[in-house]
This record gives sequence, C-alpha cells and structure tokens, in this order.
Amino acid sequence: MFNEGTLTPAKEDYLRALLMLSKNDGVRTSDIADHLGVSKPSVSNMMNVLMAEGFVSKKKYGRIYLTEYGRDAAEYVKKNMMC
Repeated sequence: MFNEGTLTPAKEDYLRALLMLSKNDGVRTSDIADHLGVSKPSVSNMMNVLMAEGFVSKKKYGRIYLTEYGRDAAEYVKKNMMC
C-alpha cells in the first residue's frame, strides 16, 4: 500500500489523468498534456518524479504505464475525490 502523505495535489491530478486515460497500451505524454492543459515538458518532469517514487513506469520516448502501486494510489485519489 502506498503512503498517502507523499501525494501532492499536482501528483493527484496526474494520477487521476493517468487512470482515466490509461488502457492496457499506456498513455502518451501529449495525451496527458492535452488532458491537463499543461506543456509536454511539464508532463515529462512530473513523470520523472512519479517514476522515481514508483507510481509509473516508462521507457525513454515510450508510453507511460501506472505501476500496481500507482494504480492503487490513483484509485485511492479517485475514490476520495468522490466522497
């Protein structure tokens, strides 16, 4: 289980977007940028943070995937947002 204390509002926004946009084939940086209305470099920076913390996996120039840990966190954020 993840530590909810590590989630900032920005991380929550990205995790929600990843959960919503993700399919089994992953998510492109440009799709996240369009969805959140931010630049691709901003997405890239946050993906590096989320990858370092174990929320996502990504190969250079590849699609972004939620890890099991990241999916748990995103589901937690989604559930608590609706309360």
